[in-house]
Amino acid sequence: MMKVLPYFIKAEHNEEHDNEYHGKNGPLNVTKIRHQPESCESFVEAGSALYNYNDDFNGEDQEGFGYYQTTQINGKRCSAAKAYLVPALKRENLTVLTDTHVNKILIEDNSAKGVECIDKDNNTFIFHATKEVILSSGAFGSPQILLRSGVGPANEITRHGIDHLVDLPGVGKNLQDHIDYLTVHKYNSMNLIGFNLMYPGFEDGDMGILKFAGFGITAPENGMPLLKLMMN
Repeated sequence: MMKVLPYFIKAEHNEEHDNEYHGKNGPLNVTKIRHQPESCESFVEAGSALYNYNDDFNGEDQEGFGYYQTTQINGKRCSAAKAYLVPALKRENLTVLTDTHVNKILIEDNSAKGVECIDKDNNTFIFHATKEVILSSGAFGSPQILLRSGVGPANEITRHGIDHLVDLPGVGKNLQDHIDYLTVHKYNSMNLIGFNLMYPGFEDGDMGILKFAGFGITAPENGMPLLKLMMN
C-alpha cells in the first residue's frame, strides 16, 4: 500500500481530510455524501455503539461504522474523465477518439511501437508511437489487450491463433473480486431513495446512491477487515 499511496495523494483533492493519507491539490475531488437521512444516521449510530465510529475508511484504520466518501464535486460525479480528460480537451497535442477499440499493442524487438485500433465500422487502423505506449484500460481491458498483443502465458495465447511474443504468466490471472450478499427489505418511506433529480442548469443536487458502511472482524495475519456491512 505504501508504494502506491503517494500516487493516490497526488491524484486527490479531499474536501474533508488533510493528513498523511489524503491529498489536497489533486484533480480528483473527494467529499462526503451531503444527503444523510435520519434512517441512515440511525444505522451508523447503532453500529458505532456496538463497535466504533470511523469517519475515514481510507485513512489509517478501516474498521468501524461511518459514511462513505465519494468522488463527487458539487453533488455530481467526479470521474477520472472529468478530472483529467475534460480539462485537457483543448490541448493541441491531444486527440480523443470515441467509438474506437484498441485491438492490440504493436510490439517489435520486445518494445511497444504503436497500437492497432478498430472503429465502429470494423475498420482497422494503426497509430505509431514515437516515445511510448501507455496501457490504461482497467482490470478487464488491460489484460485482454495484452493477451491479444501476444503478451502473457503461451497456452492462453497460441490456442487463439495469436503469435506469442512475451512470456508473462500472470497476465489475465488473479483477478480479485468482492462478493456481495444482498438482503432487500420493504420500507414505507421515500427517505431512503438517496438522490435528487438533476435538471438542466441545476448544479447543486446529489447524484448517486447513498452508501453507509461498517467494516469489522479483523484478520489477525494482516490486520485488515474481513467483513463489510453496507446500507444502500
